[in-house]
Amino acid sequence: DVDGDGDDEVWAVVGHGASTTVMGLFALDGCELGAVQLEGTDAQFAVGGPVLLLQGLRCEPGRIVHLGATSEDGESFAFLDLIYELRGTELVRVDDATGTLTAADPGLQAYSSFDC
Repeated sequence: DVDGDGDDEVWAVVGHGASTTVMGLFALDGCELGAVQLEGTDAQFAVGGPVLLLQGLRCEPGRIVHLGATSEDGESFAFLDLIYELRGTELVRVDDATGTLTAADPGLQAYSSFDC
């Protein structure tokens, strides 16, 4: 229940890439599943990626965070976290966070993980 409204949402694998898994978010209405929307299309997020482009997902109370980190040298990563709230059956971007991490930072693991 991403938004705390008493109705469950479901994450499902909807695709695969060479080094990614694509996760889709669906709203459960009784026995019916409907795709949650993000900017007019089905909400789908890549998780994983090659060494220099990492993507992950983290669920927080009332929010979904799409984690992204890129690197040119494999040692220093610039990150951009996109923060969404679920409003009805629409994901709405409400904030973002940026910064840097090093390859040795334990927090970098989240940038290629699914934690929902």
